[in-house]
Amino acid sequence: EIFSAFDSDQDGLLDPTEVGTVMELCGMHMSQAEVIDVVTEVAPIVRKLGFEEFVSVLTRPLPEVSILDETRKIFSTFASSEGIITVDSLHTAFASLGHPVSALMAKDMLREADFDEDGVVSRDDFMKTIP
Repeated sequence: EIFSAFDSDQDGLLDPTEVGTVMELCGMHMSQAEVIDVVTEVAPIVRKLGFEEFVSVLTRPLPEVSILDETRKIFSTFASSEGIITVDSLHTAFASLGHPVSALMAKDMLREADFDEDGVVSRDDFMKTIP
């Protein structure tokens, strides 16, 4: 669902600008040139990433920064000031990145990651979503 939220033209592919936005949201700070290099490396002809290619880019080993540190940054991007992810905090995070999502989509995303079914996504819930 996150992939779809950033696929502005709904063609099933993310262009380098869309990829860069998601990577920034995930705490992976890259210049536009670096994002273009990554997209071109993975999809040299189309220069857009489908879902599977996008996941492969996001799950590449990170050089200098631990996965745990990156995961904490990602969680913080979505979390409210109380340190939990709520429908409102998801909605706000996506809107601040210029990719607003509907309340229904935010609820669906939250429900998928709310492993203890308490209506919010805690850090523990969030960690379970990371392969």
